[in-house]
Amino acid sequence: MPDLSGSVNFSAAFVESSLKDRLLEPILLRHAEKIAESTNAEKREQIAPLHRAAKSRIDATRELRGEGENAAAISLQRQAFALAVTAALASKGDLDGKTPLTTSEAWARLGELGEAPSAERASLETLMKDDDPLAGDRLDPKQADEARIALDAVIAWAMSKVEPRTVRAIKAQRVIRTIGLSLGFIVLLTAAVVWAVSYPNVARGKPVRASSRYPNSPEPAGATDGIRGNGFGVHTNVEERPWVEIDLGAVYLIRRIEVFHRSDGYQEESLPMTLEISEDRSRWTEIGTRAQAFTAKDPWKSVVDRQRAQFVRVSVRRKTYLSLSEIEVYGSKP
Repeated sequence: MPDLSGSVNFSAAFVESSLKDRLLEPILLRHAEKIAESTNAEKREQIAPLHRAAKSRIDATRELRGEGENAAAISLQRQAFALAVTAALASKGDLDGKTPLTTSEAWARLGELGEAPSAERASLETLMKDDDPLAGDRLDPKQADEARIALDAVIAWAMSKVEPRTVRAIKAQRVIRTIGLSLGFIVLLTAAVVWAVSYPNVARGKPVRASSRYPNSPEPAGATDGIRGNGFGVHTNVEERPWVEIDLGAVYLIRRIEVFHRSDGYQEESLPMTLEISEDRSRWTEIGTRAQAFTAKDPWKSVVDRQRAQFVRVSVRRKTYLSLSEIEVYGSKP
């Protein structure tokens, strides 16, 4: 049995190299630069209008995706193909580019540009040899769908043989695209870092106690149900020093606490508000007091410098009631 390992390795390397080229070409534009180097100013002037005309027809076909629009799209694709081949042959000096080829003429000369996609070429043979403008109308829906896909591939290949830009313009675009890619990478990296160092809301869904519960008001657990606004999530009776307390279930290193007030008004009636944390519910550390009004949309945010706590308490140190929408605690396990 012959040893095919060398052929397999070569094929794998070829596929990897080809894939890398396809991925990098839109940024590095090496293929485009190579074509531009062999196209002088006179040829570039000849092919530029042909290239624009082909591209405008390609763009127009993308708008024709409705039922019954395949025939019109195929007609435009056939025109785009003929214009692209004419431009490619003109760039090689094989045509003057003044008179575009017909569809059948362009199809007959396609091989002069190199090895076109073979499968697509075989499936389009009958359609492309026919210059009748109604050739696409005679296809059934399935044939039309297949023809459009095959034409897209062949046209893209033919367009890759044409380069109306100057070498200088290509190099400028390479710089712009490289910078854009670099900036995009930096943005993604920054987002990943921010995501990595962000901390979860460890209070979400945790049990809540309150000094009392106003009749027909939500259960105190409404303060950690994730809903900011919608009236209030917890509401005590009018009493001396009302409070609401969250049990995080374990000790966390607290980074930030956000208190969202009720969203239906009356916020000043629960002020000034005091925020405290504790590890054991016996010794409390005051984080701050808020006398200025805040809302569910503009919460009270307190930065906590990695202090250890399992319990978080909000209270009002006077006779009144305490109502809140939500309490969020951000931190991590020690």
